[in-house]
Amino acid sequence: MSPTGWDTGLCQDYSRGLSRWFASRIDARHTLRRWRDEGTQMTLPKPPLDEGEIYAGLIGNASGEAYHLILLPGDNDGATWQAQIEWAKSIGGDLPDRVEQALLFKHFKGEFTPNWYWSNTTCEPDDDEEESSWAWYQYFDYGDQDNGRKLYEFRARAVRRVYVGGDK
Repeated sequence: MSPTGWDTGLCQDYSRGLSRWFASRIDARHTLRRWRDEGTQMTLPKPPLDEGEIYAGLIGNASGEAYHLILLPGDNDGATWQAQIEWAKSIGGDLPDRVEQALLFKHFKGEFTPNWYWSNTTCEPDDDEEESSWAWYQYFDYGDQDNGRKLYEFRARAVRRVYVGGDK
């Protein structure tokens, strides 16, 4: 049950989808761990930050790409998912994905109001076309992630990604 009281049963493939999601991230981390175990040293300089930005860390993805995650200053009051996506773009960013939100909760919880924040991650469409109208969000008080209709109004923080080796 979501915090708004709506049944979130439309994301029936939650565990399968979540497993695929985290498996792709674990594969990227395994590659970085293998490099470390083989004695390969990698020093990547942090990208320059604008005023108020916070360097959140280096993340690898399933494609073997690595990027720096930067939390942009400020947040946006409650609005629908689409409105928050547009807001993030208007300040040169994007909403964080679910994995990025988990990292931000773990290391930068104090930068957030204890409230629900939209991610950029939508529920995977399955047999039900209505699922594409659902997206994921995270509670920045005790860390739960859930999904709900994109018309719900939650807060947002924007991030930017700087890919190692150049912009994507």
